Amino acid sequence: MFTYNEIRAKWKDIEPKVIQGIKEGLYSDSYESIVRNLAKLLLEETYSEERFTVIDWGDYQGTRIYLFAESRYQPDENDTYIVSNYYGSCSGCDQLLGIVGYSFEQEPITDENTINDLLSLVRDIYERIRPLSDLQKIPSLAEQKDVK
Repeated sequence: MFTYNEIRAKWKDIEPKVIQGIKEGLYSDSYESIVRNLAKLLLEETYSEERFTVIDWGDYQGTRIYLFAESRYQPDENDTYIVSNYYGSCSGCDQLLGIVGYSFEQEPITDENTINDLLSLVRDIYERIRPLSDLQKIPSLAEQKDVK
């Protein structure tokens, strides 16, 4: 179980592995592969493919919601993580397509600009990973005093 701040602090430990993975092409074929690889690095030995879910109600563009949980017996909201990401239909409206094009293959990447652009995208997605329990801490509009 990681808090949001612990997830953010762990970036410095996993960043070298992400860079190596980018160079090997592990982060270039889809947003799902980006989130799966980040989940594996974050959860390490408690990662489980069976506890990874993608919700996608879009069509050629939309938002995907990714849920993944630690491989514990009946993981609760503290052991479950959520992140969402918008995807577009062209390189002008989709960041990943704008960086790597339409190859959809895990190919090694050697161009430094592409590596840096992918690293920026991957880090942005990583920094949006939250424990599901954090959603319970968001006050409803009715509870907020400054709402007029």
